[in-house]
Amino acid sequence: MAEYHAHGCTDTEHTGSCGQPADMDWVETKIDRRKLTLTPEEFEERAREHARVPEDENPGGDGLSRRSVLGKAAGVAAAGLAAPVVLSGNVAAHGTDEPIYTTSNLNIRDHPSLGGNVVKTAEEGTGMIIDGGPWDNDGYRWWQVRINGCGNDNSRVTGYCAEDWTAHPNFSYGTWGYVSSIWGDDRSHGYHRGIDIANDSGTAIFSSRQGTVTYAGWASGYGNVIYIDHGGGFETRYAHLSNFHVNQGDWVSAGQRIGDMGCTGNCSGPHLHFEVRVNGSDQNWPQVRHAQQWLNTAIPRDWGLGAVYPGYPY
Repeated sequence: MAEYHAHGCTDTEHTGSCGQPADMDWVETKIDRRKLTLTPEEFEERAREHARVPEDENPGGDGLSRRSVLGKAAGVAAAGLAAPVVLSGNVAAHGTDEPIYTTSNLNIRDHPSLGGNVVKTAEEGTGMIIDGGPWDNDGYRWWQVRINGCGNDNSRVTGYCAEDWTAHPNFSYGTWGYVSSIWGDDRSHGYHRGIDIANDSGTAIFSSRQGTVTYAGWASGYGNVIYIDHGGGFETRYAHLSNFHVNQGDWVSAGQRIGDMGCTGNCSGPHLHFEVRVNGSDQNWPQVRHAQQWLNTAIPRDWGLGAVYPGYPY
């Protein structure tokens, strides 16, 4: 991946942050504010219809597929570890491909046991995603995971963690790369209302949660932007895109490709500007500047909406 320096909005005339341009009142008139009416059963059926991050749609190599996950599990077994425990159908349990985050500082080890060497201590509020498992050792249930960069270590790593100090999120990160700006950073007339993740132009962008596309078009400082309504007043925004893969009115599943990274609007380098909003108010969550991110890892916060992938057929 290319190296990027911190960047974001550069227009001294816009009204406070990346994605709050002066013409947003006009954009609001174009937004379809339909709320979601699908039942949980209908959501699960839609999830089965939409493959989450197909390998051929992920040029960055962060794709997670049933085949690749099974291959990793087989490799671990061949290395002399106990076979993974077979899970029940309980949707509250952790499972392969699911985003999770740390609820306290947590040691990540090179083996699913207390005897494994610590490869990183992920601080509280670090996002990650499950690659395989579980293994029951030393009184704990262990998962093979990919861990984002954090304040203790900006690099992303892979390893094993105990389930006890992890939780399910409501949203996941829709792309991978380098965190070049975080919520609250100074802007010419206010503060940054989201998080910027930098990578190469054309990097795939995926939906952070299932929902309805209420806007896909141009919005001044945002450039090409997508709004997704998740119901209950929750909305995500994906700005500076180079291309769209969805249209206004489309229903999208969590992890469905919706666009490509670019540098449209107020921008000084290719990146995704991403926001979570509740009833129009921008939200904050644990973020670390300069951290490296894996795709579809957890956004470490629980807004009480339920897990990102409830009943996902893994």
